[in-house]
Amino acid sequence: AAASPKPAWLVDALFPRLTYDQAFERALGTTVLDLPADDLADLARRKVSKIPEGIEADDRDGWLNLLLAEVVEPTMGQAIPEFLFDYPSSQAALATIRAGSPPVAERFELYVTGIEVCNGYQELTDADELVERTSWQSGKRDRRGQRSLPVSSRLEQAQRAGLPDCAGVALGWDRLVMLVLGARRLEDVMAFPFPRA
Repeated sequence: AAASPKPAWLVDALFPRLTYDQAFERALGTTVLDLPADDLADLARRKVSKIPEGIEADDRDGWLNLLLAEVVEPTMGQAIPEFLFDYPSSQAALATIRAGSPPVAERFELYVTGIEVCNGYQELTDADELVERTSWQSGKRDRRGQRSLPVSSRLEQAQRAGLPDCAGVALGWDRLVMLVLGARRLEDVMAFPFPRA
């Protein structure tokens, strides 16, 4: 006999999920997907004890990443592991973007006691969109004096050949081991941490 589908409430209880905006609202009292860079910078100055050098005033993703790392992530997955999803479309990387107001990246991360354990997304299959994103990222890198990204890639070739809809997840094995062993730092579970490599 086929297994009956699990009720939605059970799935939600076993795998709690928060949208990016919900997580920010829980931790900071406000949603952020519609906020401009200057409002995010003001929020960061109020909520983060030390602002690192190098974040440009108009670097919206820089401010979002700072707030996420310093204020939101420590609240994630404290009682039970939690999934964070619906990231800003500007942080899609190689994920698809779902239309909406605002549009969001079809991306998720799993958090356990404030630590990101995995990162996954619905893969981008549109080659023209990939070229556009790569060009945009390359322009940002050029302005910072970093090496440009390659113009063409195997991923683009696969997309043009008909890459089917697919998804992927990257698991941080070292982070999982750290959590299981109760270690405080990644260096404690790495055979050759960077300072000793």
